Amino acid sequence: MIVSCSRSKTLERVSGGYVALVGVLVFSALILLVGIGVSLRGINVAEGSLDEAFAAHARTLADACAEEALLRLKSNFGYAGNETIIVGGSDTCTIVSVSGSGNTDRVILAEAAVGRTLSRVRVDVERLTPSLLVRAWDRVPN
Repeated sequence: MIVSCSRSKTLERVSGGYVALVGVLVFSALILLVGIGVSLRGINVAEGSLDEAFAAHARTLADACAEEALLRLKSNFGYAGNETIIVGGSDTCTIVSVSGSGNTDRVILAEAAVGRTLSRVRVDVERLTPSLLVRAWDRVPN
């Protein structure tokens, strides 16, 4: 009987070890899943921030192109746009069109793309000279 008692205690210890090992493995798997979830969430947040930065940069470039068009139009009433402008060495924006004629009632359309973001701006000019008067400066939906 002593032998069987000793043997049952050994079996209890061995099976208790398996339970502890399985528990540790399950707990580790749960921690790993939580860690992966947090990491993926962080990547999504970073991606969203990058998209916001690209959108702001695209808006700034489109505005810069519209301002360039205003300068060119003020010195040459016949300026029609349809050109790409290099800004800051590597960034580009496009003066899509300049409609109308003469000193009054002109419309400028400019756009810029950064990353996956396209920004368009429409400038409604009331008059160019003697002093520039802009009626409206609006974002155009894509």
